Amino acid sequence: MKIKYPLYQFNKERAILAVLGRKKCLFYYASEGLITEEEGFGFEIEHYSDKEGFFLKSSRGNVFGSGVPLKYLKEHQRNKFLKLFSDKLGRLADKKNANFIYIFSPRGLMPSSISALSEKNLKILKMAIPGNVTKKHPIEIIQRIENFLSGRRIKRKIVSEEAEKIISRSAKARKVIKGGD
Repeated sequence: MKIKYPLYQFNKERAILAVLGRKKCLFYYASEGLITEEEGFGFEIEHYSDKEGFFLKSSRGNVFGSGVPLKYLKEHQRNKFLKLFSDKLGRLADKKNANFIYIFSPRGLMPSSISALSEKNLKILKMAIPGNVTKKHPIEIIQRIENFLSGRRIKRKIVSEEAEKIISRSAKARKVIKGGD
């Protein structure tokens, strides 16, 4: 997807917008006033229905647990997701010769997503903005940067009517895909 909306803040810089969710990651490349979706990946969370490896034992009215805790498995999956994120971001930053990196991530995932970055990518990390914006349009993501810089939590009206039309069309398309009216 290539958006030809004039992005004045990306005229002189080459930036990567890394958008993380809990199960999904998207990368956008912004330069020369354009933004393009480069790549992304989804991560399937493995579910253990019968809690394999976990045993309960009761004795004299007390219940004891042993085996592999389910929490460890979730942490292991999150670490695999962050490792994949860090590798893909590093390759994309090298390929596109990016000056800056912006990260959008849920609050609970933000510290671990920043710590997963390599030192080279940490040096060009410009901003880390909390929030799960994987389902947002790229123009709305850029609005988040402007709102974060100005300290506003309220949505600001987009500058041009063309941008408003793009966002309203994408919102209608999402409703159609979900099956809503």
